[in-house]
Amino acid sequence: MRMSALQDQDDGEPQQGGVVRAALRPVRNRTAETPLDTGQDVHSSLDSHASARMRWVIVFVVCLAVWLIARMVFFVGIAGSDDLYYFRYAALWDRPPVNDWEARLLGNVLTRGAMAAFGRTELAAVLPSLAASALMLASVLYWCRNHGTLRQAWWGGVFLAVLPIDVEMATTISPHTIMAALMGAGTLAFLYQPATRTTRFLSALFLSLGVITHFAGIYYVAALALASLCVDHRRYSRTVVLTLAVGIVLTIADLAVFHFAFGDAFGRFRVCLAEVNTDKPGMLMTGHGTLNPGFILWPVVHLPFSKAFGASLLAVVILGVRRYRRVDPRLRILLTVIAVFWIWMSFGSQIPWEYRPFLRMSRFLQPLTFAVAVLFATLVVDTHWRRLSAAFTGAVLATCVFCLLAGGSWGENVTISKELLTYVASYPEKRFVTDYHTHNEVYVINGATAVPNIVTINHVPRSRLLDPDVAMIDPSELQPDDEILCNPLNVARVPQFAEFTDKHAAGLRFETKPAYRDICRIVPPLRQHPWALRKPPARVFACNPVSQSRRLTQRIESTFATSSAKPAG
Repeated sequence: MRMSALQDQDDGEPQQGGVVRAALRPVRNRTAETPLDTGQDVHSSLDSHASARMRWVIVFVVCLAVWLIARMVFFVGIAGSDDLYYFRYAALWDRPPVNDWEARLLGNVLTRGAMAAFGRTELAAVLPSLAASALMLASVLYWCRNHGTLRQAWWGGVFLAVLPIDVEMATTISPHTIMAALMGAGTLAFLYQPATRTTRFLSALFLSLGVITHFAGIYYVAALALASLCVDHRRYSRTVVLTLAVGIVLTIADLAVFHFAFGDAFGRFRVCLAEVNTDKPGMLMTGHGTLNPGFILWPVVHLPFSKAFGASLLAVVILGVRRYRRVDPRLRILLTVIAVFWIWMSFGSQIPWEYRPFLRMSRFLQPLTFAVAVLFATLVVDTHWRRLSAAFTGAVLATCVFCLLAGGSWGENVTISKELLTYVASYPEKRFVTDYHTHNEVYVINGATAVPNIVTINHVPRSRLLDPDVAMIDPSELQPDDEILCNPLNVARVPQFAEFTDKHAAGLRFETKPAYRDICRIVPPLRQHPWALRKPPARVFACNPVSQSRRLTQRIESTFATSSAKPAG
């Protein structure tokens, strides 16, 4: 007890508010602090301690089971987006990074290690993301174990287990998930009481590694530092300074890796700056000089309800603002972090007007997962109005499950490519032509190995293809026996190939069954709506091109046959 008191004084914690902090701290070793008179009291206390430990073990096991089931049911795997580049580069590692995704070396190293151990499969590639999600769950439960109650741990753990953004991003190749988990563990160590040199160093290390994993993490660290200094600068100032120092050291190490591995210390920054987002929808002003409503509305719409967080973000913000002065300072820090980070990622990263490095996607808000889960467990679950709290908690969890069940076609394009690859494997003697998106997906699904009898039309630069040796042909070079692989979700992204496919739509050779959204499987009447379709069918068309000379011959033969059929004079 004396050591804890000395550490608290060493951290510079002011004495006011001690009652609140003491009330929120769990009682530890109560039996050791209370004099015992009889052996019966000793056994009773030990039994009570063992029973409490068993209840916590049950909470951990149940939350982990829900976490695992949710990720098995809603597994994404290869989604056909940035993860294609992560997979290919981690599997081959055959050149210096040429884009922002390849330049994220830490995540690619983890993916490469997983695939080296378990093969070039989807499951192996997403293992780092799954491990990061498990770390996030452990961080939330550890917080509730040390700074909360058993009830908070139950609902906080289940909430994180079904949180849509964590479920979806944890089951695909995503440095966002790794970065968010490192930020969660770093925040846990940052706010841990009593603070020690070890927890300070772990906090600085985790937060800095998160920034190295994905540069968007630097804004979360900045928000955490700002919030902690505003709420209690005496306690957290040294941790902030240590985090800055460790971050500088790891950044220098990152530069050194690029220098010795690729001969360019600033290669990562050059690649990232070359791909700065300049998309028009993110601009504050339109081309006509008027205010762009989408710039203001997108973040506002995603605050009350989004597929990523459901209604949880709004719930913790409302209850947090209402009880801001009455909650523990650490919870105030988390609330401030949510506000600062959300405002910056929504508006600040788009201003000044020429600085737009991040697309407006909810995945960039993923570092808030730990804060949202902890505040949900503390503010939403544990209130004075138990019945209202239970109803509100159930509504938030139900919203998260609904968002998962109503998920759209993200990743279904790869499912279609798998169906097409299965069809191709049945006809090794045939040649198949497809668009470059589908070819990239088939190449990655096949373990970053080319499929010899699949080619693509030369309507895009070769630099967009993950396989540098793929054959690119002109439509005039097609043979009568060639077949066209049509992935509807990808064809819609390539107008030139869509026009080419439409010309051969009459020659349908193969078609798979469509798939509906999960919520439409549960409620069949919903299938009548157009949005109910999640995966359109994969199709294969016969090519049968007709050359110009053949067309001329057919026209002459047709004219001759018509004139011969006319009756004489």
